[in-house]
Amino acid sequence: MIVTHGTKTSDDTSFRSKSVRLKVCNKIVYSAYDKITAITPEVANVLKNKLNIQDDKIITVINGVNIAKFTCATAYDKNLFFDNASIILIQISRFQRAKDQKTLIQSLVYLPPYYKLLLVGDGEQKSDCETLVKTLNLQARVKFLGVRTDTDKLLKTSDIVVQSSHWEGFGLAAVEGMAAGKPIIASDVDGLNNIVDNYGLLFEQGNEKDLAAKILKLENDEVYDDISKKCAMRAKDF
Repeated sequence: MIVTHGTKTSDDTSFRSKSVRLKVCNKIVYSAYDKITAITPEVANVLKNKLNIQDDKIITVINGVNIAKFTCATAYDKNLFFDNASIILIQISRFQRAKDQKTLIQSLVYLPPYYKLLLVGDGEQKSDCETLVKTLNLQARVKFLGVRTDTDKLLKTSDIVVQSSHWEGFGLAAVEGMAAGKPIIASDVDGLNNIVDNYGLLFEQGNEKDLAAKILKLENDEVYDDISKKCAMRAKDF
């Protein structure tokens, strides 16, 4: 039998492996499989270092993305969300422990008011983010769209894709943003930096001021176009 170890599972494993009882349980479960596929080298390292699974039992198979779906998507009119003069930031990810939408929300405080934000997804930390938006009086600049099936169109509509995370197994949403031809700004953490570095921009994890500074770099049209092209090229690797 073969089992695939993905992003959510790897995050869960990293957390659960701190418990001796659950660590033993994990070893028993994984011993039933002939091979385990990991979606990135980082996930493979979690399996090896946290659960002591032998190298020859792990196969790394990098995630893939249907590039054409995002490259050929049609954008919505910006007026559907904000006014046409807005620069729209977007993050597509679940509102859970690994994600860090709060840093992205807080970065708006350091950006001009024409910067707006679309947050796509759902999860137990969504209400905390909604409260933060109200506390910072950003209701007119942030929209929570919930779970959507039109993420390709939403990415095309947006100007800048942000992936603010505490950690990632594989930055799938980042690659999708790249495939849409948008510049990506991501947290400098495992699972994202190996995808984004030298193509998009990285910011210090949890540092809203650094994130705002990286966003403002893209106001230079030449920089914006150059990074967009590099990101589109990088997406083809997946």
